[in-house]
Amino acid sequence: MILHSEAASCSADELAGLRARGILRPPSKADRIPRPKRFGPGPDVDVHDGPAGQVGVVEDDDYHYEPIFLTDEDTWEYPISLPHLVDAIRRDNGIDGAHFRNDNGLISVGQRSVAGVGLVGVYLSLPNGSEDSVMARCRRLIPIVGERWIALLTPRILDLSREDLGILTTSRIVTISLMAAAGKGHFAVNWDEAFGHAARDAGAFASAGTAKGVEPDLERLIEGKQSVGIATAARYLERSSGQVERLVRDGVLKRVGQGRPTQVSTASLRTRKGTQEEPDS
Repeated sequence: MILHSEAASCSADELAGLRARGILRPPSKADRIPRPKRFGPGPDVDVHDGPAGQVGVVEDDDYHYEPIFLTDEDTWEYPISLPHLVDAIRRDNGIDGAHFRNDNGLISVGQRSVAGVGLVGVYLSLPNGSEDSVMARCRRLIPIVGERWIALLTPRILDLSREDLGILTTSRIVTISLMAAAGKGHFAVNWDEAFGHAARDAGAFASAGTAKGVEPDLERLIEGKQSVGIATAARYLERSSGQVERLVRDGVLKRVGQGRPTQVSTASLRTRKGTQEEPDS
């Protein structure tokens, strides 16, 4: 599902393209939505029809949340056709495959050759609301693919703990957000950026026998570049992609341009790297 507020960030041409490819279906009204940002932080809300219009209600025995008034834009959501989405990912990335099977949130997209890495198994994971469910899917993949690398595609950037990120690195699993990595109107992933330093970093982790305490050659990730994507910025700062996105939204890191995917200034990354003595809250 894509909420109307998320679809609003796409251009009319992008939305039309998704509809034309059969990926985006006609909108419907959601029964439960994330709390709109204009109301501040808080839990998801249930949507009800009240005398004065739609309201969002939270049922919590431990804390009282006042009902909030919602607009149609808050509650409309667009269903996604997963088979059509997988077909589009295959076509846009040159991946062979014809079958579709949703194995409890894990969908095999196919295989793709990546320079310097070899043959990569590509999978789509969703929904990803729970970090435990994502890691459980990754554990299922490890015995299937053996020594090969895995690209785990997700609709949005995953916000994983540093410990789980270390587990994925040593397991040769690279997470790639389609929303962050894909260009306008297509789902073509920048495979070179996604896997640029993954193999070397995994070798460093393995030789140390631990997922902690290893300092990769981080400066080489951004040298000679004015800006990099969210995934590279996250590796450079040794933070999750979700944390980097929050730093961009808060203005701590400088965003370059307003296009998609998001590009982060390397100068601001170096400044942040030199001052992040304390972990982000």
